[in-house]
Amino acid sequence: MTNIVKNSTKSGSESAGQGDSGDLPDAELSGGVRRTPPSGGAIGRLEEHIARKSDASGFTGWRKLAGAGFEFFGIVLICALVGMWLDDKFNLGGMGALGGIVLGVVGGTYLQIRTILQSGKK
Repeated sequence: MTNIVKNSTKSGSESAGQGDSGDLPDAELSGGVRRTPPSGGAIGRLEEHIARKSDASGFTGWRKLAGAGFEFFGIVLICALVGMWLDDKFNLGGMGALGGIVLGVVGGTYLQIRTILQSGKK
C-alpha cells in the first residue's frame, strides 16, 4: 500500500512507467510475456501488478481440480434428474434414476479423460 502511495507522488513521466519501477517491470513480464506499459499513476501500476499475478497463478492446482469436480458432479446430477423424470413418466421403478446415474458417471469420466488428454497435447 505504501508503494502505491509513494508511486502516486512521482512526476508524470515516472508514474507512467518510464522511471524506476521498483519491483514491477514496464513492458515485459516473467516468461517473456509482452504487455503495454501501465496506463499511468498508481492505478496503472496496480493493474500491472494484478495482471502479473494472475498470469503467474493461472488455473492450476486446486482451481483446475475444483472445476473438474463441479463439471463431473453436474453431469451426474443432470443425468440422474432425467432418469428420475423417466421413472415418473414411465413407472420404471427406480431403474431410470439408476441408469441416469450410471450414464452420468460414464459420460463424466469420458469428459475428464478427454480434457486430460487435450491438456497433455499443449
